[in-house]
Amino acid sequence: MAALVNARNLSLQEFGDIYTKHDQRLHKQKKSGSKYLGYKYSLDTIWELSFYSLGNEARACLGVLSFLAADSVPVEVFITEKPEKLPTALAFCEYKLRYVKRQLGVISLTSNNSLADALNELTHHTLVSKNITQGTFRLHRLVQLEYRSRIANPQHIFESATQLLLEKFPSQRENKYNDDKWLTYERYIPQVLALMSNYNDSQSNARPLKPNIDFVNLLAVAVK
Repeated sequence: MAALVNARNLSLQEFGDIYTKHDQRLHKQKKSGSKYLGYKYSLDTIWELSFYSLGNEARACLGVLSFLAADSVPVEVFITEKPEKLPTALAFCEYKLRYVKRQLGVISLTSNNSLADALNELTHHTLVSKNITQGTFRLHRLVQLEYRSRIANPQHIFESATQLLLEKFPSQRENKYNDDKWLTYERYIPQVLALMSNYNDSQSNARPLKPNIDFVNLLAVAVK
């Protein structure tokens, strides 16, 4: 809550107005969930306020991050040369970046303002933290769980995460492996495992995730 007030430079009166607006909308329908002792609003309201404060592009990035490995997601996961394969909400993740190579293959984002702004927004709101040295993001598993539960079309985000990961692996037609390719595996295998785990967990839901050919290909190249 404090991060939201600070991020948007809100006065207490402005925050109160926003909260009242969302309270009326969010509590039209009863929600289960933990509540603070002596506090009449559910924690769902706090989550909704935190996510509501994000722009559309930041929400799209958080959606992808919610399907990946919480402890360490490479920054460059959002770079794609095929933005046309992604939903419109993620079309800004295009290959406009200049790469700055560092030790251990860490890459620094130096262009693409839309993507950089979206990722900075997530860190500014303390929903995601960035390890500059490792070039990775980290977020709490509870943030992942809560945001996934609010995604209107999780299938689209699942397919987007699949496409972004698939681009990071060498083609199945490639037989030669070098140090760079092994480094790719080291950084991205945990992401594939997390995505697969979320897919498996969804199968007991009313609307389970459905595998597509990209997901099948991703699993094939990841175990190659």
